Amino acid sequence: MSHNGLVAVSLSLAIQLFCFIIILKNMATKVKEKLPKEEIMIDGQGKSLGRLSVLLAHYLQAKHKRDRKPNVDYPIYVRIKNPQGIVFTGHKLKDKMVYKGTGYVGHTKEYKLQELWQRKPLGVIQRAVAGMLPKNKLRDRMIKRLKLYKGEKF
Repeated sequence: MSHNGLVAVSLSLAIQLFCFIIILKNMATKVKEKLPKEEIMIDGQGKSLGRLSVLLAHYLQAKHKRDRKPNVDYPIYVRIKNPQGIVFTGHKLKDKMVYKGTGYVGHTKEYKLQELWQRKPLGVIQRAVAGMLPKNKLRDRMIKRLKLYKGEKF
């Protein structure tokens, strides 16, 4: 009797495993067709850096699409118009320190946000957006699709 019970248990486990594999195959579909390229323009005039970064991260992850899959890298390019109009609330521009470490002891560098913003505004925005994106292989690809336009030029 224990032999028949063992066969029944192993058969039910095999069926459950088979169903689990079918479900995983359906969930992790690979994209075979080429996805259309999409460009989104966002005006940075009068928006704070954090609120603008949330919006940029939302579009870069394709969360505005109904049929979004988190494992698919959508070719969505986000362009920021008027980056010089981005607002920093409070005294952040003067007082906030940005730290960059090389991994070696004593090699941590610190910069004021104001000097980084004057030197490389795209780097400041990319750093803010990167902190809001998922920490996986797609993050670097998403960040590369973020571009700035000075003034009214597109």
